[in-house]
Amino acid sequence: MSNKLSHAIIVRGGNAEGEFTRRLLAEILCSAEPDRRPCLSCAHCVKAVRGIHPDVTVISRLRDDRGLPKREIAVEQVREAVLGASIAPNEASRRVLVIEEAEKMHRGAQNALLKTLEEPPEHIVTVLISDSPGALLPTIRSRCRVIESGEPPAGAPDSAAALAEAYFAAARSGPARLTEFSFELDKAERRELPAFLSEIRRLAAEYLREALEAGSENLEAGSGSFETGKGGLPPETASAIASAAREAERYLEHNVGAIHISARLCSAALRAGKSVI
Repeated sequence: MSNKLSHAIIVRGGNAEGEFTRRLLAEILCSAEPDRRPCLSCAHCVKAVRGIHPDVTVISRLRDDRGLPKREIAVEQVREAVLGASIAPNEASRRVLVIEEAEKMHRGAQNALLKTLEEPPEHIVTVLISDSPGALLPTIRSRCRVIESGEPPAGAPDSAAALAEAYFAAARSGPARLTEFSFELDKAERRELPAFLSEIRRLAAEYLREALEAGSENLEAGSGSFETGKGGLPPETASAIASAAREAERYLEHNVGAIHISARLCSAALRAGKSVI
């Protein structure tokens, strides 16, 4: 990183909580002489690295009622953040506006940010974190300095877990919910699919084990029932889903997209047992 920081920066990869980004924030807010930034010892550096600096505002996708990230960063989110950033800093000489997954900004949200990039107030630095800077509007990219974080897009495991949980919730509920889920999964980026499928296999194995344990207990009690475990799925359904996820992972080796993965998983759940039909 250079001491001559731009008023607008695109960080390729990582997220707001990553080591690279927090060190960059420390450099922007540091109170030491320019050639010593980040000093990592002044109050601004310490707070920036710990993620608690009051002059840093982070925008990310909001979540829906199921806990899944919404498709886009809304115009209102950006407008509100830009308005807040226009106020004088609380402690440092600058305010930093950080936008995670910046490529997910609605086109209108990018346009709402554009004026700040075209006529930046002296005290505002904008940091756009994006794994796909090319997806941003050319007018945004042309006003930003691009730097590489060297970090993978963090947060993916949490997103994968939430998406996998949503899939199993849909499988328990039936065809209508599975159809809704398939539309949601169709929007997923291909790079998100390996972690999602790995989580599907993990949860399927867990639910299968629980179902078999519950069935053994029922048999011992004389009920003769092999139905569901805590996961709410019969063993044949959990097994079918695990098999579908393994097959879908093989699909990925042949450049198959989210829409095909979605179709395979949802059809597997529909066919597997009457609990999801």
